[in-house]
Amino acid sequence: QQEEQQQQQQQQQRQDPPVNFTVRAARGDDDLKGIMKLQQLNLKKTLADKNKDLPERFKDGFVTLEHSLELLRFMNREIPQVVIVDSATHEVIGYALSKTIGMMHKMAFLKSFVSTVHAIDCTQTLGMRTMAETD
Repeated sequence: QQEEQQQQQQQQQRQDPPVNFTVRAARGDDDLKGIMKLQQLNLKKTLADKNKDLPERFKDGFVTLEHSLELLRFMNREIPQVVIVDSATHEVIGYALSKTIGMMHKMAFLKSFVSTVHAIDCTQTLGMRTMAETD
């Protein structure tokens, strides 16, 4: 029985502490700078050398687009950007950036993306019917 108790204590000690975080809209430059910090750490070009020896299944999860503070401010005014903040340190530990079609004039890549999507004929490609065809 004593051995069983010791095993339970060891198991409890090995468990990770609970993660406490908050998901909310970015509130200002500190949050936006936190996004930029994570973005820099996870840019594909930053990770390329670090990950060259990793197995293929671990090479996903990188960031391809770089956003300036000015652009993040603009995006956050247009539509709230989501951050995940560590409750203890108040540090941004994750984020989700949202973009709208109205942001195209500030983002060339978005304009190109939207043009490509609009050029796809989903009715033929995906076998979908238009609203008029369903009446």
